[in-house]
Amino acid sequence: MRIAIIGNSGSGKSTLAHQLAAVHTLTPLELDSIVWEPGKVGVLRSRDAGRADAKAFCESNERWVVEGCYAELTQTFLEHSPVLLFMEPGMEACLSNCRNRPSGRTRHSTQPHGRRRREHP
Repeated sequence: MRIAIIGNSGSGKSTLAHQLAAVHTLTPLELDSIVWEPGKVGVLRSRDAGRADAKAFCESNERWVVEGCYAELTQTFLEHSPVLLFMEPGMEACLSNCRNRPSGRTRHSTQPHGRRRREHP
């Protein structure tokens, strides 16, 4: 089983990915972890590095779930025929979920709460 989850910030991608990983014994990957430089705030890795990590992840894991809002990387995962889920609970739900996240640092060690990250240009 392979699953790719895409959607806006606050749409529930991470929550669903963690639940699916636990129930179906899937290896999870948050795309933020291969897009951003580890230990640095707001520093993008090269596109080639992200694509190489995405390809390596797919080749080394038969059962996985990935989540994020990076269309370019999602395309790499689509080459491995996952089920594609698009999370769209509506703008108000996304905004509410973002506002209700814990204060301080988010689940991503390199992203302070509230800082908006942009996809590769």
